[in-house]
Amino acid sequence: MYSVLADFKRKDAAAIIRRILVTLRQAVPDERDLQKYLTQLDLLSHIRKYNSIVIKEIDNMAFTYDIKRDARYQQGIEQGAHNIARESLKNGVSIQLTAKITGLSLKAVREIKASLSSPAKA
Repeated sequence: MYSVLADFKRKDAAAIIRRILVTLRQAVPDERDLQKYLTQLDLLSHIRKYNSIVIKEIDNMAFTYDIKRDARYQQGIEQGAHNIARESLKNGVSIQLTAKITGLSLKAVREIKASLSSPAKA
């Protein structure tokens, strides 16, 4: 997997990444473990700026990558919900409606509302 960090020079990066993916598929039969390794490969590919190739090759192969199970995806969704709640509350939307729109609990929305009311920390 660390071969994705190599400098491929004039070689076909997509072909090399395809080979890495095929090797992973053969070596890791458990789908959960495979998802973990695909995520690691994606993260490592950012270092050499091969991430777009990795994503394209994963999409082209018979891998099933459930983005909704990805920790970074979940973190982004949660942050987005908090941002929407904050803006909704600033604009006078009720706590109940904000919770319904964002999917956050009433307790979480109340905490966000309280943080808006409290003085900013320096």
